[in-house]
Amino acid sequence: MSSLLADSRLATIESKLNRSQGFNRAIVLLHVWIARQQGRRALARLDETQLADIGISDGIAAIEARRPFWRGDDELARAMGGER
Repeated sequence: MSSLLADSRLATIESKLNRSQGFNRAIVLLHVWIARQQGRRALARLDETQLADIGISDGIAAIEARRPFWRGDDELARAMGGER
């Protein structure tokens, strides 16, 4: 009987741990989304000279700035000739 109780407690602890890891992943994802949105807003505020300094055209900057926060950076890398 005590073995069943121990197994039950272990299952409960494992379940809580899995939920905690899921919560931590959600928090990390939220931080990524916030940083991505802030970066895109900052990119939208740069003028032509500043964009040229960092090697990004006006068109690419406009496309990137309009993208939703949940979309990653793969398209920007491809547009600039990089591999991801």
